[in-house]
Amino acid sequence: MSERTNEANTGILSFGAYIPRLRIARSAIADGLAWAMPGAKAMGKGERAFANWDEDVITMAAEAGRECLRGSTAAVTAVQLASTTFPFLDRSNSGVVADALQCGNAVRTEDFAGSRRAATSALARLALAPSADETTLLLASECRETRPGSPAEMSYGHAAAGVLVGNGEPIARFKGVGSVHADLVDQYRSAEGEFDYALEERWVREEGYFKLVPAAIAAAMENAGTNLGEIH
Repeated sequence: MSERTNEANTGILSFGAYIPRLRIARSAIADGLAWAMPGAKAMGKGERAFANWDEDVITMAAEAGRECLRGSTAAVTAVQLASTTFPFLDRSNSGVVADALQCGNAVRTEDFAGSRRAATSALARLALAPSADETTLLLASECRETRPGSPAEMSYGHAAAGVLVGNGEPIARFKGVGSVHADLVDQYRSAEGEFDYALEERWVREEGYFKLVPAAIAAAMENAGTNLGEIH
């Protein structure tokens, strides 16, 4: 696979994550849904994490960021936080995280929202325009609530993750980026809504992802100067 010649040493330097300690067994949820969803039993494996009363998107992001920076000597120049469940609508959520991590007042902060792909979009932007003199801490954190009795109650959970992107000795390098835009309304939540509205799963799969994902992969392969046959 081809290297980006000018930024051969730019990529993901480290990663970190935070999952709340509290858990609920999916089997317990399945037992409560069995009367309305006979197939829920098949999904009743493992556990779902959920935030404690004193945890939210910001606190979880700070913990993921602290884990990401553990042992790192890189000076963070930017903190980016992506979420669809920010606790503040008109305040720098990423700024609070930057303060918690003691990144200094010269650090650039950015909030990314409005889409479940906000974090991957931010990462793609870093990959497309890497800067040799910047080290960015990109964090994603979610506390999405679910409608009781819905399939989402089985699959959603609360957690945060982060990557440190910059110049050095990366554990993963950017090879290529591909993106395809389509207004695929697989699920959404209005500004006034508390829970997501989801469309029929088979339609989303067959009319949405089966048609969009191959095009996005092809675009990424072209941008990387390679093809699927060269990937093992």
